Amino acid sequence: MGNKCGSCQAVSQEKLTVHVTSAQGLPGVDWFPGVDRFLHFGVGADAGGDEFFKSQPKKNVMDPVWNEEFEVPANMPLKFTVFQADADGKEDVVACATLHLAATGEDQFNGELPLEIDGNPTNSVLILKAKTGGGYPTEQGSEFIVSIDNPKKKTLGLEVDNADPAKLFVVGVKKGTVMDGYNGEQPENKV
Repeated sequence: MGNKCGSCQAVSQEKLTVHVTSAQGLPGVDWFPGVDRFLHFGVGADAGGDEFFKSQPKKNVMDPVWNEEFEVPANMPLKFTVFQADADGKEDVVACATLHLAATGEDQFNGELPLEIDGNPTNSVLILKAKTGGGYPTEQGSEFIVSIDNPKKKTLGLEVDNADPAKLFVVGVKKGTVMDGYNGEQPENKV
């Protein structure tokens, strides 16, 4: 499969190890009941050609969790492209982001890469970490502990993605539940 976002010849033999965790807030990701949609990402260079890596597709999710690691050539911009495909294999670009560690003088990254489409921000992110050697940089403190007083043991109404066995991602709050009520009462601490 060709990548609309690009590829070019590697400048050096040095490798960049990348671990893509997930994407959040993707624009234009839609499907209808009875129609399967698959989200995957491809990684190539910033200048036209083939992909270095293509992820496994995730079926019928809005915020896919991949947890996939791969190696690509270092010292060049990498274009991450998130695709939406239907069961027939027809693909559409959802959003793209570029990571160019060499340009920043850094040899590692751990955080959120803003996604865009046609040069416009999408308010969505690709969560990843990258390294050229040694270990990954430490995470940027996105974890927190929540304590909920629920003496009547009512259903909290949290929608979660537990694809990563080490972490639990809250991906939504159901209407009319304890957490929805909490969000209404304390919007500054909204879950």
